[in-house]
Amino acid sequence: MGGNVWEWCEDWYELDKKAHLLRGGSWFSAQPRPLLSSYRTCASADFRGDDFGFRCVLAVRGPAP
Repeated sequence: MGGNVWEWCEDWYELDKKAHLLRGGSWFSAQPRPLLSSYRTCASADFRGDDFGFRCVLAVRGPAP
């Protein structure tokens, strides 16, 4: 998913809880470093952009015993 959109994370970037963590990098990144999956940055929760998003997860249980 790297290079698709910055992924919003539930975690706070710092203890002051003013900005949420973003990870991954987006198609809009001009430099190679932000495209690393380990790269982290932040933005306030009310910030919007066409290169920000989130990942939907569906948890499934294993086979019934």
